[in-house]
Amino acid sequence: MRRDDGRRKTASPSAQPVRGTNPQFLVDKIVRDRVCACPYWKDACFGLNEASLVDRAVGLECVGGTYGGGRRPTRFLCLLLKMLQMQPSAAIVRELLRNADHKYVRALAALYVRLTAASRDVYAELEPLYSDFRKLRVRSEDGRFAIVHMDEFVARLLRSGGGIECSVQLPQLLPRWTLEAEGSLDRRPSPLMDEYVARMQRSAAAAEPPPKPDPQTALRSDGGGALSVEETNRLRAALGLRPLAP
Repeated sequence: MRRDDGRRKTASPSAQPVRGTNPQFLVDKIVRDRVCACPYWKDACFGLNEASLVDRAVGLECVGGTYGGGRRPTRFLCLLLKMLQMQPSAAIVRELLRNADHKYVRALAALYVRLTAASRDVYAELEPLYSDFRKLRVRSEDGRFAIVHMDEFVARLLRSGGGIECSVQLPQLLPRWTLEAEGSLDRRPSPLMDEYVARMQRSAAAAEPPPKPDPQTALRSDGGGALSVEETNRLRAALGLRPLAP
């Protein structure tokens, strides 16, 4: 009997190439084989469509790749591979990414975008998530749980040198300054810019000397009437002027 090499179990001939290959192959073959052999993949991921995929993603409780001595895949990794198989539309992925109610749905979509999108689109879609500070449970390779924040998770995805995240090798990402230099990406506005401008304006206003009083105005009373000679001389002395002749 011909031995299955693991690709026939996950490859779809109708899949659109991503980075020159079938998108499922962005996940290493050994990891794919472990995903396809786990019970969650067989029971919960069979026959999913875009709607039922969201239902499964809402039930996620952690982020992670493979863990433990047997390198068991997390449900997060199983759904990621399923998304790579399905290739949901850009509108669906964008809705998952903007889902503010379920943080693990957003994290799943963020990793999918990082794997499949062009560098410019990766920055454009993921950088707004820097303002999300919610906690994520991450299952490490030894099976233990750790806590990271969403903005930390996104920062790890945006490393230009790639690296491994959730047992998946991240593709190379063009540095942001390169995209800015060629004009394909605008500079990222700092969320602290408004506060910085307001503080600089306050500092500039505090450094300005107070306006000198107008001697003619100072010689008038609040009511508009004339001052006596004594009052006028006291004001002139305070202003450094010579007193009036008696």
